[in-house]
Amino acid sequence: VLRLRKITQLCYNSLPKEGALKRLIISLFIFSNFLSSQIISIDPDSLYQYLMPGDSATQQLTISNSGGDDLMFYFDTTITIANTFHSQPDTANYHTGTSDGISFTETSLIKTHGWDTPPSKEVGWAIFNISGMYYNIEVDSIIFNYYVNDTHDPWWLVVPVNVDPLTSSATTVYSDILSGASTGIPYLNRDEPVEFADSSWYSNMLINGANDDLENAIAQGFFIIGFTEESWDTTHYLNIDGWAEANPPSLDIYWSMTDGRQGVYRAPAIPENLIGNPNFENNRQVSLNTFSSRTFNRDNYPSWLNIDPIEDLVDGNSTLDVNIKFNAPENFPGGTLYTSLVLRSNDPIDSLLTIPTYLEIPDIYPPNFADSITATVEYGYINLNWDASLDASLHKYNIYKGSGSSGISNISTIALVDSVVGNPPILNYRDSVVTQEQVYHYQVSAVDQAGNESTLSDTASILYAFPAISVNSDSMYQYLLPGDSAAQTFTIANEGTDTLFYSIAADVGCGDYYIDNLPFFANGSNVGMGDDWPVNSGVTQGADVAYTFDVYETVTIDVSLCAVATNYDCRLEIFTNDDPECLNPVSTGYENDDGWIDCAIEQPDQQFEPSLLTDVTLVPGQYYIVVDGYDGDTGNYGITVTESASTGRSFSMGNSSIEYGLNKMQQHGIGDASIDLFQNQIKDVPAIQTPNERNAFTRDNNIMIEIDPDSGMVMPGDSVLINVSMSAPSDDPGGVYNSFIRIFSNDLIYSIMEIPITIEVRDIFPPNPVEDLTATPEYGYINLSWDAPLDSGIHKFNIYKGDSLSTIALTDSVVGNPPALNYRDSVVTQEQLYYYQVSAVDRAGNESTLSDVESAIYLAPILVINEFLASNDSCCTDESGEYDDYIEIHNFGTAAADIGGYIITDEIGNYDDYYQIPTGNDSTIIEPGGFLLLWADKDSEQGVLHVEIKLSIAGEQIGLFMQDSITVIDTLTFAEQFDDISYGRYPDGSGSWHFMHPSPDTTNTAYNVIPAAFSLSEPSNNTQITIDESNVNTGSITFTWGASSDANGDSLYYLMRAASAEIGDHGLDTNATSIELSYLDIIEDMSENNVTAATLGWTVLVTDGIDTVEADNAPFSITIDGANALSAYLEGLIPDEFALHQNYPNPFNPITTLRYDLPETDLVNITIYDMLGREVKTLINQTQDAGYRSVIWDATNDYGKPVSAGIY
Repeated sequence: VLRLRKITQLCYNSLPKEGALKRLIISLFIFSNFLSSQIISIDPDSLYQYLMPGDSATQQLTISNSGGDDLMFYFDTTITIANTFHSQPDTANYHTGTSDGISFTETSLIKTHGWDTPPSKEVGWAIFNISGMYYNIEVDSIIFNYYVNDTHDPWWLVVPVNVDPLTSSATTVYSDILSGASTGIPYLNRDEPVEFADSSWYSNMLINGANDDLENAIAQGFFIIGFTEESWDTTHYLNIDGWAEANPPSLDIYWSMTDGRQGVYRAPAIPENLIGNPNFENNRQVSLNTFSSRTFNRDNYPSWLNIDPIEDLVDGNSTLDVNIKFNAPENFPGGTLYTSLVLRSNDPIDSLLTIPTYLEIPDIYPPNFADSITATVEYGYINLNWDASLDASLHKYNIYKGSGSSGISNISTIALVDSVVGNPPILNYRDSVVTQEQVYHYQVSAVDQAGNESTLSDTASILYAFPAISVNSDSMYQYLLPGDSAAQTFTIANEGTDTLFYSIAADVGCGDYYIDNLPFFANGSNVGMGDDWPVNSGVTQGADVAYTFDVYETVTIDVSLCAVATNYDCRLEIFTNDDPECLNPVSTGYENDDGWIDCAIEQPDQQFEPSLLTDVTLVPGQYYIVVDGYDGDTGNYGITVTESASTGRSFSMGNSSIEYGLNKMQQHGIGDASIDLFQNQIKDVPAIQTPNERNAFTRDNNIMIEIDPDSGMVMPGDSVLINVSMSAPSDDPGGVYNSFIRIFSNDLIYSIMEIPITIEVRDIFPPNPVEDLTATPEYGYINLSWDAPLDSGIHKFNIYKGDSLSTIALTDSVVGNPPALNYRDSVVTQEQLYYYQVSAVDRAGNESTLSDVESAIYLAPILVINEFLASNDSCCTDESGEYDDYIEIHNFGTAAADIGGYIITDEIGNYDDYYQIPTGNDSTIIEPGGFLLLWADKDSEQGVLHVEIKLSIAGEQIGLFMQDSITVIDTLTFAEQFDDISYGRYPDGSGSWHFMHPSPDTTNTAYNVIPAAFSLSEPSNNTQITIDESNVNTGSITFTWGASSDANGDSLYYLMRAASAEIGDHGLDTNATSIELSYLDIIEDMSENNVTAATLGWTVLVTDGIDTVEADNAPFSITIDGANALSAYLEGLIPDEFALHQNYPNPFNPITTLRYDLPETDLVNITIYDMLGREVKTLINQTQDAGYRSVIWDATNDYGKPVSAGIY
């Protein structure tokens, strides 16, 4: 270059025309470039210098020319290096994130290197708060300090925005980004320098040359850092892993001012959008953290460098040393200055070289001092506050302290006692090492990251002293009857050194009660209370109760009505009310009606979901927690108010701070334990009761307490006695009322104190009577039910019973909280009429008048297992078409029965296998005389009548029990069964069991096994019999046969039948296996039919009442010759004397013949008597002619009904 300049100078002097000179220059340059053989190299390839502010140092940069020709070079100071690409974000995902070529598919309009393909992936946005930075500065450079785990170089850009990206929509943020970033030029962008890389970890990305737009945007308060990645393939991955808490990501904004001051502002990342990563410490590069790279001025060429020579010539195969002088500016705040020197030459290959150059300057200047220090006395400590130093990157504040016994001049004792460390450090300090009546002096200094300490702040002095006021006692309790009053006293003492002025008020504001402590619990009632609060915007107004709640420090609470005492549908809402007349309440928006999904632990008989408010954040002020009767509902409730994140401590909330509550506990030496006040007593006090006149009663808590005197002054060391009068209205229904006395004074610490007051008023009014009593007969009992009276706090219901109106007396009680509204009377007798009355008794023991009388006759159902089928092969199907076993239940009582809830089992005594029949379905009701079929298939999902048992054909048990699994309805143990043959009672409900044809859900019919086969015995077939005069009166034919049997166990009857063409047919029935026919009867038949011989065919049939079977060898035949006997018979047809012969057959069933002789015509009376002499039947009562007579008795009485077996 120098030679060219010399040549051009000569040419300029000798040639008159400028155009010829230009042509010559171009020609020479081209010729030189073509012929030269220069090879440039430098040593070192980067420069680093450490200097104190104001110092200077020189290093040598050796330029070598290994070629044969001269090397011309110069340092170009007219340009800066910038990498550019078009930046136009497509979206504003304002959070740090990850990009994966497989899962992350969104294509960003930010084009890496300005290329359209391949598209880059938008990773996300990191947000930094710069709201604490000064306005009137110039931005020199920005460094983004972070770590990123990556497999490829990321690109990034900085965009200032005018909106808060945390609360604005993505569209709003995107629009704001576009308005601040040119679509044609990159805003501020930078590739991650590879020289900063250590394996896959990167840090300290650098932006130089910040423009005026960025400076103007500082006051807007936010930076957004956008990340993109080059999408060379679909597998590489970029993950912003985040930072450890001790080393959060930051923007280091280097600034300067016109007066020469310089500094760096560290903008911390907003923590909610970043995740800490402990790998930061394992992968950090110490050198990079030390070199806070920056550009000091805004000139194109840095003023802190001098180059000599700035241009020259290096002969072939030689070197030249260039002196690089580093100048550390005066007043520089510390850090690393950076630039890239640009070396141009006529090297045909490396015509441009860049030399990274660093100047590290330590921070030796102390920060500005802390300003506006204040000291405030609190209970147990002194609190210090100050304003931040006007410097960035502070490391800590040193606390200096001194003391003196009096005055504020004894500050010579001030010394360093403690430090407040942080990033940044907080601006307050709590000094708990304090003594009463002691003066303390404080100063604060600021210390930066380099350890430089500022001058001390101004001195803040303060006297620490104990409070002057004390109160005895700290609580009151009073028991009253309605209409009574009582008085108590407490003392206000002044333990200080100045006059104490006080005033006292007993006021719960617009509320009915006061919450003086957390956690808070109380029982209450809204019955008879006014409707003062517009709960639910007044849509569901009802009687309400309000609790005044003073908040002096922001607190988050939970409010719950889940309690045993809560017995009505009530809702919660929180209001404010600044109107002195309490006429304009304003809802806070915190309200709930049904918040508890499951309150069963506290409220086992839960009939609704009690109200619940959670995470209610209240700032200092006065609030009213209102319990309202939903849609006018009334009753008792239990309310609990606790801190949402409770530590188990009991904090005082009534017009004093949380700290006061804690310090009071410490003062009493009980640590963090709860101060219960009267909580233990309150738990034992009955809830509010209700008189019949309750609806006319409205309580005004403010007039129940009067104070005298209510204001005054107390001299030091003196005290005053305060009288507190408490009264209860004559119509007060009773209960426990919590209020307080508030004491205002000029005490420095306890300017407001409170004394909780609990007034218990006894309930003396009985509740209203029970209404709508009903009595319903059920299986095994009579069920009573009634409506609850319009009262709260009912303790029990008394049950009165009698079998007549005059015998009604107290027999039992139903106790509960609340007590049930029904009663089961199991001490009942079939077909007996009973009378009932019920009364209500409250917790105070007051009993209402008796209800109206209700009566019921116990006509119970009678349930039995009537039939079952243990092996259903092809008999009958259920509604699903399945052949299932079944069990039939029969109700042969006089009242309907519902077996829903009953227990059925096939293994009596094994309670684990007991199955309860579902309730609430009409299909389980059995009408009188009706049947109900249960399918024993273990398929209960098929319906309510499918039970989880299955019968065994080999034999087992069936048991039906009441709901208690103990009371037996019916049980059965059965033996082996048969396919498609059921086993049941016949007739229905009887005690007789039989195998039978299955008859599910209908009347049973017996399944009969026919009697077994049998044979005729005597007389044998074709027997011949002769009746003559010698045997006619004494002889007989005995017919005998073998015995049959019946598998069903039925009784068998034999039907003997004899048929003869000569003397007619004869038939006799008996349960014996033989029967006699006298010769004389045969002769009489022959006489009547005028024959002397006859042939008799006979047979026997057996029957079980259903089927009849004839003897297997029947019929037999006999021949009878009666000629001789008939002749003698005819000669003596008129008997000689009266005679009554033995009946035949005897025993008999059901027919017998009585024979008698009449020697003359006379009145005949034949009467049958039983063994007690009672007349059963008159057979004959008439005049008959003389002769041989007989009569048949068929074992019936005079009414035609069969008589029982016996002797007659």
